[in-house]
Amino acid sequence: MTRLRFLTRALHGLLPAAGTLMLLHATAAPAAVIAEGTYTISSPERRAVPFRMVLTPSGARITPAVGETLVFSYEKKSALIIDSASRSYFLLPLELVPPLIATGLGYNPNGIGATASGASKTLLGQSCSEVLVSGNAPRFTLLACRAADPEWSRDYARLERAVGLPWTGANPPAIFVGLPLSGRIDVEGARPYRASWEITRLSRDERAGEDFTVPAGYRMDLERILSLQGPGR
Repeated sequence: MTRLRFLTRALHGLLPAAGTLMLLHATAAPAAVIAEGTYTISSPERRAVPFRMVLTPSGARITPAVGETLVFSYEKKSALIIDSASRSYFLLPLELVPPLIATGLGYNPNGIGATASGASKTLLGQSCSEVLVSGNAPRFTLLACRAADPEWSRDYARLERAVGLPWTGANPPAIFVGLPLSGRIDVEGARPYRASWEITRLSRDERAGEDFTVPAGYRMDLERILSLQGPGR
């Protein structure tokens, strides 16, 4: 569970060349959105982790500089976790991701709501609107500056909806699930947690994909699967 912690947090958290893209859409599959940045934890420990996120219409791939790679497939409705350090992997159904995030962060997913704060700014040349997600017992705050342009946000919105994060239900406004170019997360209570992130580079790559495949020679980590099932499952 602890080795998944960065990736589940980063999920909250934690992903323009218009003329060229118009031609690509006419002749090939849409180019993947590549978002690169840094996720910085300030409590309970202090560390900064660079990451790279690949977003496509069919899935996503999040690769931190240190730690496990997390790959999503919307067609398979599964998440693939790859640990290069131990040359192992395991699979999870997407429906298990939200409770793992809530457990890893220590918040209650019930009663969480989202609202637009009304603030806006420009990041990486993109117009962004500030969206606040909050809850209680313990107090939970996720403040993110989300990109308004659907050309950059559409595939990230698919990720949040596929995973089923609490604020994606009931067809929220598009900006509520836009690509978060910067933000912070605070969880109070018995296990306080604070972190922030910033995407510093946005690009497109027609050759990139989520690549939902197990690397050759890797073994399935059955112990991890059993530990995540927990008692009574």
